[in-house]
Amino acid sequence: MARNIFPLAFFPVLILAMNSHAADKLSCVELAMVADNLNDLATVFQSSLVIKEGDTVDEMFRDAIDDLHIIAASERERDLYTFVSGLENAWQDMDSGYMADSLQGVIESIDRLLRRDCYF
Repeated sequence: MARNIFPLAFFPVLILAMNSHAADKLSCVELAMVADNLNDLATVFQSSLVIKEGDTVDEMFRDAIDDLHIIAASERERDLYTFVSGLENAWQDMDSGYMADSLQGVIESIDRLLRRDCYF
């Protein structure tokens, strides 16, 4: 049985909370959790760089992308949405280089939100 090394179904508690408040922005704690999970995903991705359809890393990306679309919509951040869309396209094409670039853009966008909204 495969062990889920990335506690994704990306952020189960976060998504449940957001479903009831779809237009609400994330709290600072939630944004920090997103940043930590994205860094974990980047670490796992960098250690494998080869993704096969249906493997653990592939499923992690699928879950992350679904959740990141919700987050981008709630935050109303065009840059984040653009990088999430790029990540989705790269994932669908299994383009590791474009995935790495798009994932880095997502991470930087979340970090910008943290700096803007949480670190004064």
